[in-house]
Order: sequence, then C-alpha cells, then structure tokens
Amino acid sequence: MTTLIEFAQKELDKRKLDYWDVRHEIANQILVQAKNKDLDKVIQGQSSGIGIRVLCEGKFGFSSTNKMDKQSVLNAIATAEKIARLNKSKDKITLPELKSLKKKVNLTGKKKFNENNLELIAGKALELSKLGLKQDFKIKSSEITIENSLLEKNFCSSYGRKIQQTMQESNLMASIIAKQENEIQPVSEG
Repeated sequence: MTTLIEFAQKELDKRKLDYWDVRHEIANQILVQAKNKDLDKVIQGQSSGIGIRVLCEGKFGFSSTNKMDKQSVLNAIATAEKIARLNKSKDKITLPELKSLKKKVNLTGKKKFNENNLELIAGKALELSKLGLKQDFKIKSSEITIENSLLEKNFCSSYGRKIQQTMQESNLMASIIAKQENEIQPVSEG
C-alpha cells in the first residue's frame, strides 16, 4: 500500500496547493458469536480507505475513497481540490510555519499485538459459552460475542510529516438468561 500513498504524494506535489495530507487506514476485523455451546456467527474481513485533505487558496477541501487503485486516488485528489476551490467563504485559513524535525522518533507500546487468529478467537468464544452453561443449572442460555480489530494507520503531509500507527482493539460481550420459577428472566448483559 506504500506505493499508493507515494503515488498520492507525487500527484499532490504537482499541484499548486498551500498544504496537503494523505491518511490511509486498513482494518482487519473478526467477529465471533457463540450461543449455547455452538458457534453461531463467524465473520472475518478487511476494509481500507484513503483520505485526501488539501488547503488551496486558504480553503480546505476533503475527499476519500475505499477503492485502492490509482484512478480512484486521482479522483479523490481532484474532488478535494475542487471542493476547496469552490468554497466561497471570505475567510482564509493559513497554517503556521513548522520547523523541520531532524530526527526520527519511534514510540513503541509496552504490549505486543496478538495475531488476529480466527481459530483462537472462535475457540475462546465457544469455551466461554460452554462455561456459562456448566456453572449453574439455573442458566437457560448464554451468548458470547468477541470482536477483534487490528488497525493500521498511515499519515503523511506536505510538511514532510509521516506517522505510522498500529492499534488493536478487542471487545467481549456476554448475555446470560436465567430460568426462575418456570419463567425466563434476563440476568445480565454487558
């Protein structure tokens, strides 16, 4: 994907713009749902997109695309520039001059990322669902949902700034239904 970002940079540099930036994001997602000891839903997917922001004649314009080809990136650049040029506001935006950074800064978190392993996540959801039904004879049903996302973000600008960021987000949701005096009552959701 770096080549597509570099392509966008070169195309933006050719235009008469006060400023530009490119934002690119890839999200790898897994959703697993287990109900009453069985896997009910397993979804794995990837989404990505590129956003283009330009400052032209003191006006901002923005456009984005989720199509990862050169023509779509060119269209997004042209749309962002057109939006900026069509802005009729009398107010003009000016950005402050920034000093160039001479050194590269790497910041690393304390925890390592877990692989987005579908089999491992599905196994954990199933295990938790079975555990809920084993523990208490009053539990009528259980539902466990695990969502896991691995996000990769890239940013670059006409000021020479580059930021690469990787984040992982995991969510666990549980729903348990208990049986009480022949009636089904919700006990907890979270």
